[in-house]
Amino acid sequence: MSDFYLNNIKYNKEAPDPLSYEYEWVAPGSGKILMTVALPLRKMGDITWMALESLRRQETSVNWELIMFEDGGESREVLDTFVGKLPGCKRILYKSIDPKKDGRVSGRHKGAVLLIDKWIGMALAASNESVGYILHAGDDYAPKRMIDNHFKNLQNKNCIYSTYPRGVFYHYALKKRIFYNGYAFKSHGKDFLTNIHLHNAVRTEDVRKIRPSYSDKERNALIDKYIRVNIYRNRGIDPTENKYIYNVDDIDSTDWMTGFNTDGLNTISYRRKIYNNPEARSAVWSSYNDASKKTIGYCGEFDKNIPKNVYRFISSISKSRKNR
Repeated sequence: MSDFYLNNIKYNKEAPDPLSYEYEWVAPGSGKILMTVALPLRKMGDITWMALESLRRQETSVNWELIMFEDGGESREVLDTFVGKLPGCKRILYKSIDPKKDGRVSGRHKGAVLLIDKWIGMALAASNESVGYILHAGDDYAPKRMIDNHFKNLQNKNCIYSTYPRGVFYHYALKKRIFYNGYAFKSHGKDFLTNIHLHNAVRTEDVRKIRPSYSDKERNALIDKYIRVNIYRNRGIDPTENKYIYNVDDIDSTDWMTGFNTDGLNTISYRRKIYNNPEARSAVWSSYNDASKKTIGYCGEFDKNIPKNVYRFISSISKSRKNR
């Protein structure tokens, strides 16, 4: 990186602390910000472009903000190319983290910034008016109406979670695709309405209220469940007694086909084996073929449903990056 920023003031590489700083951009004449897109990053500088490009292609009428917390400022130059070019985005807050300085000061994870710490930190940094909090991932390409669809679901006072129950997964290294079908939970005897799925959003206020217990359970594994359980506990509700999780499919049944999730460059390494025989792993996974397309309702072809520049980008990556 050639330049660093601190409180909107430009510094060079000789800045006192080039790995721990904040940069904020605010659009002139901004209105009330209603949605927050939170993007935590660690060792994803080579693919952050994809996550940001999916935000640049959003079709939205909602004012929103982007908040990024990243170890070591690796994606800062990539972010610079998107500033002022994200439709509806009225504010960008970027925080470069030096774990040794900004991490936990004691306990088992001293000197580390866990994913849950980033989620909570970004929620606390969100605008006061923010209603919805989208948990975006650095290795996912968001559906093009994601922000609007989550905002619409959250207009229902009972909605705590907004989620996409169907999706395509793409493996960078293997160049394979599989389908995720959350509706298959019904056949497992589970209550479909108590499960969250892909490209999730919650209420900003709920994430602000989470307080980590400083146990091993805060690690990245099962982080979605950790957040969900804490939200239910803080609200004092039983998720089986009412409908609290709203599916985007109910208001927009085709948007899921315009985005995708990935594996091979993230921390969920066990999923890499799924691509060889997805049906053997679980009923929610299926191979990318004509039969599965018909079952899940997928129209067209993957390489035609996403922009050409995005497909070229993911096709050019040949190696997985380890230790994310």
